[in-house]
Amino acid sequence: MQPDDLEQLADAAFWLGRPREAIAARQRAYAGHRDANDHERAARAAWKLFHSHFELNETALASGWLNRAHRHIAEVPDSVERGYVAIAAGMWSRFTGDLDDSVAQAALAHEIGHDHSDLNLATWGLAVHGGMLAARGDIAAGVALLDEAMVETVSGELSPFVTGWIYCYLLKTCQALGDVSRAGEWTEAAVRWCEQQGVSSWYPGGCRLHRCEVASLR
Repeated sequence: MQPDDLEQLADAAFWLGRPREAIAARQRAYAGHRDANDHERAARAAWKLFHSHFELNETALASGWLNRAHRHIAEVPDSVERGYVAIAAGMWSRFTGDLDDSVAQAALAHEIGHDHSDLNLATWGLAVHGGMLAARGDIAAGVALLDEAMVETVSGELSPFVTGWIYCYLLKTCQALGDVSRAGEWTEAAVRWCEQQGVSSWYPGGCRLHRCEVASLR
């Protein structure tokens, strides 16, 4: 099976809620890209594997894949994938307690997305930048960036993965800040958009859980 086919298989497994199958397929895709010396696509597979393991709380594996992504992106420093690796690096810095670096990495991701006209990356970077600023204590500036990112998110122009990720990230941030009103308002907007697309939520498990939590808090 070719790397492109394996990437599609990994994506399908992800949306079916089968993370282990997604990881297995993505690892095989990564190996194909690596063996072909396609550093850009190898970096893409590596940062996706970082997120897969990070969400499963497998932090040692996540760290290893992030390091591998950095190694590949060093070979193609002008690639847009550098911005996606920066998103992963920002999340890792937040996990390790380096909030200044997490803010810097998110700002870099937004900048690279803007420079490459990659709306997914620019908006994702904006959202993470806002969340990291809020975590660092600059709540007003942080939630303002999150609101701006969500305006783009509910426009329907982003990929399903980035759309769902930003929405869940906003809810987590609002819950951490105790801003139930903002979480509820964006949840209602997101639900309306989902219904227009003929689906009940982006991430069937995570999004429904957060929606229940917000409803309970309200």
